Amino acid sequence: MLPLREEHSATLVSPSCVGSASGSQWLDDFMGQLSEDEKPDYLGLHFYTAADKPSDAEVVAARGYFTSRHTTHNRPVIITELASTSRNATEVEDFNKAVGGWLDAQSWIFEYRFFGVSRQPADGFVSPAAQLLDGSGQWTALGRWFVGAEDAQLFN
Repeated sequence: MLPLREEHSATLVSPSCVGSASGSQWLDDFMGQLSEDEKPDYLGLHFYTAADKPSDAEVVAARGYFTSRHTTHNRPVIITELASTSRNATEVEDFNKAVGGWLDAQSWIFEYRFFGVSRQPADGFVSPAAQLLDGSGQWTALGRWFVGAEDAQLFN
């Protein structure tokens, strides 16, 4: 990958680790093996909530995880998977809106993606309430919020 960066100005993203102690340790070990000029341009991260905790506690956990990884490695962050696993639709909506608002306000968050832009849930792990598309490919209410079209007739 380093020759691609050098020859073609490719942007490199670290392996994306899940928001757990073992994921953090793996990323720390990986980054510790690299010289400064070998380190990726961005940190890739994942975060999934605990299914049985309230959304406000999970927002605090997500913020802490993202902040600690950014602070430790001094790289902007790309969150490639972010989702609630709660089966309570209100908790899912509250988590997405609170964490999304916080992420939007962080200058060091380059981009993030909520999991669930598919017609069917990928598996039984991510909450069905976290889906951004319905079975016919139309935006769900949560999907319309995410793309900034809550009231737009175009998406109805």
